Amino acid sequence: MNKLRAMVADRAFDRQAALLLGPAAFNAGAFDLADVLVREAVDLLREGGRFGYLPRMLTVLGIVSAGWPTGTRRSRGGGGAKAGGGDR
Repeated sequence: MNKLRAMVADRAFDRQAALLLGPAAFNAGAFDLADVLVREAVDLLREGGRFGYLPRMLTVLGIVSAGWPTGTRRSRGGGGAKAGGGDR
């Protein structure tokens, strides 16, 4: 992850690589890096008219830009609704 951080800080990555590195950083929980890389990927896709892959990147960008997830994991125990207990 340190190498990726250095690459992003120095802008020492191929724009084409941002298509893979952006979602990879997102999946690894490096949302600050994902923000930079996915923005670059979105620009590249728009410039190239590659609209088939653009919705996925825009979705990831929207999630990262909105500040969710924050990188803090919620506990798995007891936070959900109980069976049959919907809105009444």
